[in-house]
Amino acid sequence: MRNRFEKTRTKFWTAVVYKEIAERGLGIDEVLGTDGKWNNIWSRYHRGLVAPSKARLMRIDKALPGTKSYYSAPLWSLWTRDQWSWANLLRSRYDLPPIFQQAFDLEDELREADRIRLKKKPGPTSVNDIWYSNFFAGNLLTKSFAMIQDRRFGIGALSAILMMLYESKLRGDVVAYFCLSVAWAQAERERHKHPFLHLLPLTVFNAPLTEFHSVEWPDVLAPLEISKNLAKHLQETRVGPKDLDVLRFLQQIYARNFVAICSDFLTIQEELDALNPKVGYWPPDIL
Repeated sequence: MRNRFEKTRTKFWTAVVYKEIAERGLGIDEVLGTDGKWNNIWSRYHRGLVAPSKARLMRIDKALPGTKSYYSAPLWSLWTRDQWSWANLLRSRYDLPPIFQQAFDLEDELREADRIRLKKKPGPTSVNDIWYSNFFAGNLLTKSFAMIQDRRFGIGALSAILMMLYESKLRGDVVAYFCLSVAWAQAERERHKHPFLHLLPLTVFNAPLTEFHSVEWPDVLAPLEISKNLAKHLQETRVGPKDLDVLRFLQQIYARNFVAICSDFLTIQEELDALNPKVGYWPPDIL
C-alpha cells in the first residue's frame, strides 16, 4: 500500500498537468504523446495508485515546463512528522528553484560543516551554526510571501516558508516558530490566488502545525496573549487540544495582523543577532 504522502502529491501533480493542458486548449495525447496512452496510466495517476517515474516526470516537464516542481518541491519531503531532520532539511534546499536555493546555500567556508551535518545529528551546541541567519530569515520570509501567487515560483515560495517553519522547530526557536506559523496560516489563504496551488488539500497545511497547542510560549510573546487566545478558542469550540484546527485558529486570531507580528519578530531577532557573533548577515537583495 502506498502511503498517504505519496498518493496525495501524485494526485496533485496530475491535477496540475491536466489543468495546464486544459488551459492550452489541447488534448492530453496531443501534448504528451505515448505518455498518455500507456495502460491507462493517467487514470492511475489521477487516483494516486502509482507514482510517476523520474524519466516520465522529466518528459512531462519538457512538454509542460515547470510541472515537475509540483511533484519534487520540498513541500512534500517535509510534509510528515518522520521527515523532520536536519539532514532532510539541508537536502531539501536543492529541490528549490534557483531563486530560492541561493538564499539557502551556505557560504563556501561552511560547506564542509554542511556535509558533516548530513552524516550525524547535531546536538544543542549547534544551534548557532545554522545555515541562514535570523536576520536574513526575515528578508527571505518577506520575499517568499510576496511570491506565493507567482505562477512560476509559488510552489517554491510555499516550500521556503515551510522549510523556515521546520527549521525553527528543530532549533527550538519559539519566537520564530510562532511568527512562521502565522505566516504559514496566511500563506494558505494566499495560495488560493495561484492557478495551481489552490488545488492542494488542507491536510498539507494542517500537518506542520500539529504540535502548536503543546508549545510553552515565552514572555516575549505575552502581548499577543497566545495561551489565553488558545484556551478561549478551545472553550468556545468545545474541542480538545488534539482536535484543534490550528490553521483556522491562527487565521482567525493572528493572520490579519501578520505584517505587524512579523515586524515585531524581526525587531526581536535583530536584537538577538546583534549579540551573537556567529550570525552572518546576508545581502538583503539576494533574491
